[in-house]
Amino acid sequence: MPSPVPPPRGPGPRPRRLRGAGRPPVILVALLVSAVSLIGTMVRIETAGPLLPMSKAMDASARPPTHQYSLPRDPCAGATVDQLRRVSAVLPSTGVYVGTSATCDWSAVFSDGTTGGLEISYRSAAPENSEDPLEAEAAAIRRYRQDTVQFTSDNSHTEVEELRYLPDLGEQSMLVYADLNPDPRTPSPMALVFVRQDNMNLTVTAYDSFEGTEGVPDYRGDEDVLLDIAAQALRNVD
Repeated sequence: MPSPVPPPRGPGPRPRRLRGAGRPPVILVALLVSAVSLIGTMVRIETAGPLLPMSKAMDASARPPTHQYSLPRDPCAGATVDQLRRVSAVLPSTGVYVGTSATCDWSAVFSDGTTGGLEISYRSAAPENSEDPLEAEAAAIRRYRQDTVQFTSDNSHTEVEELRYLPDLGEQSMLVYADLNPDPRTPSPMALVFVRQDNMNLTVTAYDSFEGTEGVPDYRGDEDVLLDIAAQALRNVD
């Protein structure tokens, strides 16, 4: 006789399920939610621009400080005694103040024998209806462009013999040898040094007095002293 077939076995014991298996722990879920929220916030900031109030403070702190210069107490102190002797400068005029500007002039004899004058002029840009020094600086930048555009523009009638920028003097500066009179019968050659620092513009000018000078003036022999005077004039403001 064949052996009886054993009855089928019933289902065995289910495998033991570990606690928490099959679903993420509560802490992990919380971290994932936080990360998604943070990413969403960063996307909104990227697309809509900085939303945090501190961003403006960071931008402001990144700007270099802007100083508010005042007109010098004595504009004639823009040149030292030794510098004035080098161009035989005498008879300084009293410092003249007109609104936000001040000047001082001397009679001078330059190295080529030219009899003329030396002038230092200051212009202080003040913010209009505001105490923001950045507005004053912007006004000084506009003034610097106005003062120098006749030497840099292709449409100017001013005859420029030479123009050099001076990277070591102020924030903006240039040295110009030019004839400011477009009429060749009455030339008016000059040497000028333009300087801008924050809200202050100053100019040092060497010019011909049209008396006692033979030939065309040439101020290149006095270039060093003119640049030294410009540096001293800048130190004369505070």
